[in-house]
Parts: sequence; C-alpha cells; structure tokens
Amino acid sequence: YTDSIVALHAKDGTLAWWYQEVKHDVWDYDSTSPVVFLDAKDQSGKVVPAAAEANKDGLLYIVNRQTGTLIRASDPFVLESANKWTVPTASLGEPHYPSASGGANWSPPAFSPLTRKVYVMGANVAWQLDAKPIDPNNPPPGQWIGGDMRVLLDGKANNTIEPSGTLSAIDVDTGKIGWQYKSDFPMIG
Repeated sequence: YTDSIVALHAKDGTLAWWYQEVKHDVWDYDSTSPVVFLDAKDQSGKVVPAAAEANKDGLLYIVNRQTGTLIRASDPFVLESANKWTVPTASLGEPHYPSASGGANWSPPAFSPLTRKVYVMGANVAWQLDAKPIDPNNPPPGQWIGGDMRVLLDGKANNTIEPSGTLSAIDVDTGKIGWQYKSDFPMIG
C-alpha cells in the first residue's frame, strides 16, 4: 500500500479499498499530506463522495470515496523536469524535480465547498538521484535506501531550477489550476 490512499471499514478494520498514486516508487514520492474529504464530479458529471490527496509528485489525486476508483489527477502544481519518471541509475543523473522534498510535502491542503477548489502548497526543489545495487542477503549496515539522493539548493551552480514555491487553487471537478501564487521560497508549513 505504498504511496496509497487506503480505506478501512470502521467496524472491523478490514480493507475496503486502496488507490496507489505512484506505482513502483523509486523517487521517494510517498504521500505525506493528509487526505481531504469532499464531493467531486466524476467522469460522467455526477457528484460523488470523494477523497483528495496532494502528493510529492506534484499532482492532486481525487478518488471516489466509496470505491477507491481514480476520478482524476490534477494538472501539475509544481515544476516538472523532463526526467521526472526516469528510473535512477548507478550514476548521479540530471537534476530531477519535483523531488522527495518537493511537490506537496507534509503541508495539509484545504477545500472550499464555496469555490470548489482545493488549495495546495507546493515546493519546487531539485535533487540528483542515483541507485546502488544491494545484495538482499547481505545489505550494508544502516542502508535504508538503494542509492543516494542529493538536494540541489543552488540552481545556477547545478544547472537546474532555484528552490521556489506555489500556492495553487485546483478545481476539484476538472483538475485544472484555477490560479497560482508563486513564491521565492518552497511553500511548506
């Protein structure tokens, strides 16, 4: 259930459904922001109970709260590098963003039923990623990941973006960005 919205039955704790936002996550795009309950239009235009979660990958995922079926993923609310979904290799690659400290990172989103928008804070932060082979029968002591992730805070020196942030109003019925405030600093709070 990594990087997933998970629903349990309250009476007995059994699994009702789950939706995995990022499959085979090798970028540390775990879902750290709280899930927000709201109502949203599904693909047929019918208003259904929904759940929304902003992810480190820079997208807001909206699922049907009764079934776990994806209704829509939003447009990106942070910058995306061309290699966003490239699997890390054994050498430090090109700058990669959003990163594990980017997208929506811990900050809770808010929903307004009056505007029908979810308000999401975002962080534009580039990292370099590499992968290291690990012998599963003899992992190095203290090894918790199979590679290195290096944050790049000086965009000019590293030929990438400068850290910055966004506050985005995302329409729950379309996934489109209604408006966006851009900050010189990552929006994490």
